[in-house]
Amino acid sequence: MLYHAHATEDVLKEFETSEKGLHHIYAEARLAQHGRNPIRLARRSLWRVVSEPFANIFMLILTFTLLLSVLSLHFVEAALITFTMTVSLALNYFQSLTHERTLRSIERSATASARVRRDGIEVDIDPAELVPGDIVLLAAGDRIPADGRVLHAQQLRVNESQLSGHAASVGKSAQLVHSDAELPERSSMLYLGTFVLTGTAQYIITATGNDTEYGLLTSIVKKAEQQSTLQSKIERFTSTLTLIALSGGVVVLILSLARGVSYDDALESLIAIIVAAIPANLPIAMSIIIALGLKKLYTSRALLRSMRTIESTSMLSTLAVDKTGLLLRDRLEAREHWSIHGATRQLLNIAHHSVLPHQHDTHDQAIAEYVANSGECAQHAG
Repeated sequence: MLYHAHATEDVLKEFETSEKGLHHIYAEARLAQHGRNPIRLARRSLWRVVSEPFANIFMLILTFTLLLSVLSLHFVEAALITFTMTVSLALNYFQSLTHERTLRSIERSATASARVRRDGIEVDIDPAELVPGDIVLLAAGDRIPADGRVLHAQQLRVNESQLSGHAASVGKSAQLVHSDAELPERSSMLYLGTFVLTGTAQYIITATGNDTEYGLLTSIVKKAEQQSTLQSKIERFTSTLTLIALSGGVVVLILSLARGVSYDDALESLIAIIVAAIPANLPIAMSIIIALGLKKLYTSRALLRSMRTIESTSMLSTLAVDKTGLLLRDRLEAREHWSIHGATRQLLNIAHHSVLPHQHDTHDQAIAEYVANSGECAQHAG
């Protein structure tokens, strides 16, 4: 069912509930059926985290070469190989740790409590226990705990920047919307992870946990695990050089033995060729080069959040923007004010007292920051 395109009565009927809320017995049954509400992300096993860096060809060959060095008692070469592998593994584990922290932050993005109506009584419960069909009550400042259809709304405005990327508030109501409406245009729907800026509302939960729109972030995170074009090219280049090094090393070993060179000397030559030819430090060198590029961009007032971003932007051929041609920071900021001569303090005091405290409205936040930074606002009386 397209909940945004159906009347509230139809949605209530679909979930076999009413505005009095679910009976606690039905709520417990649905919790067992649908699971707990927070987004659940697959955790990688410790074995996978440890073994993953060894899943590329040059690490496998370095491991094999290290074993040969130890068995042939070439400890200097073994120490050099160990150092190279340690640096590479440290970088891989650091990247994995950063990724896991990102996943955990998504899982923790839930509100402290949710006010619901069950058995006709309003109660505060853990958002993890919300189920489809629950009737949730919202007020200004609340974080929406799950996706749902608006039943009643009074001057309701919501910040959906986490889904749409736009900081401007969105008006919501119980009026049904056309079935073809895109996600940002579904004014009768509320979504997990967004904030109530102003007004109050009652809505029925239609999806929880990974079934919510916010739950689709898990698929985005999985896509982020894919290699970038530059990383793929580096890996192909590394693999090609590695195969060439192995082939050359085997040829040198065979020719050396054929010419009567001792096995130890021939094996030492093989190890030297492999270690010298395999570009084990190429990923490290690329990271340093990209970091220097980020520093250069920063001096030009361009700030990128991660090194992987510069890999994608370096291959950018077409940039699509809105009709203004501007790239925005997705935040409002007050830069200056105008007032009648001598009335600056009064203007800033009025602005200071007009801001609603503890709200997520972008206009209020911009005004509050400007007034606080101006240093001319009179102290709040009382």
